[in-house]
This record gives sequence, structure tokens and C-alpha cells, in this order.
Amino acid sequence: MSKSIVRLFLLVAVVVFFSAVSEAGVKTEQEALSALCKKLMYKSCNPKRDQQLKQYFGDADISALEKRLREQSGQAPAFAALPKDKMGLVDWGAAVSENIIHPRGSLTGDDSEYEKYYDNIIVLKTKIDVIPDVVFPHGVHTYWLSCESCHPAPFKKVRGGTFFNMGDIIDGKYCGKCHGKVAFAPQSFKNCSRCHALRKTSDVPPWGEF
Repeated sequence: MSKSIVRLFLLVAVVVFFSAVSEAGVKTEQEALSALCKKLMYKSCNPKRDQQLKQYFGDADISALEKRLREQSGQAPAFAALPKDKMGLVDWGAAVSENIIHPRGSLTGDDSEYEKYYDNIIVLKTKIDVIPDVVFPHGVHTYWLSCESCHPAPFKKVRGGTFFNMGDIIDGKYCGKCHGKVAFAPQSFKNCSRCHALRKTSDVPPWGEF
């Protein structure tokens, strides 16, 4: 056997060996990725995005949340006549705009206690490139709530002054003080677009207001 054939044989053997090692490394890396990342991002899941998701959801027990929501027995009978969103949850904003319900301006019924209505929209930018930014409609919140319901706690009255993640909301903090109790819940991953509605764009600054 000539030296050139031997060299060729050795070269092929080395290439096959390193290809097998590389493939095994990729497989091990994929197996190490969290089930949450795989469920949300499918083939787009990679170690960087997996780490970002862990930061985004914090220590929230996602599987326990899904189980708890599945076990809910259903909505109260009084909700049957109210409009629903695409997930079948009560759309309270639509109930007001369609004149189905007429909430009082205060607990006492004295509308003079009602505060200013802020009809603006604030964009909260997420830190993960594949998760759309949040559109926060100030108007519908100030229609229902007084300013003191949210400011200065849990939200400081300064743009960017409060940091929280999805895990905090699921745990009943920040937005979760109402959402999941008296407002629509972050139900599994099916109604994310109720809040995460704005596709990533460089045209919108952090905490942009419209």
C-alpha cells in the first residue's frame, strides 16, 4: 500500500472521528436545554436563549402553573353574558366599550373621587430577541384603578425604575397582583399576545410612550 493511500485513509479516519465527536457534543448540548426553551422556541432554542428564558421566568414553576390552570373548574355563571377573548377568558375592556357593564367611579359611588384618565400606551421592551415587546395600555388600567393602586408600589413612578420578570407575574407580584385574580391570567403560553403584542423594532425606544 502506497504512502499516499495510507495518508488518505488516516485523513478520512480523523475527519470521521471528529465529526462523530462534534455530533455527540451537539446532541449532548440539545439534551441539556430546558423543556421550557424547547416548548417555546422549538428548533430556535439554543443555550443563549435557554439562559435568557431562565432569567425571564425566574424561579417560577411553569409546569405547576399549567397544571393549576388545567384544574380550574371554569368561570362563574355570571360571566356567561360577557365578551370573551380568543382564549375564552372574559374581556373586561370589551365589556366596558360595548356598554355591557358600567362600573362605578369609586367604591362609594361618588364619581367625584375618580382620578385623571391617562389614555396613553407604554412599550416595555423585553431582553429576549424572540419575545415580542409588551404593549401596556395605560387607559384601560386608569379606567378601573386609581393611580395609588400601582404607584409608587409595586411600580415606581419613574420609567425603567422597576425591574420584574415573567416569573414574578406568575408568582402574583407586579402585574400578577391583578392578572390571574381579577384580570386575565398569564394562562400557560396560549395568550401571551394579549401583552406581548409588538414585534421587535429599533424604532421604539425603551419605555416609549404613545
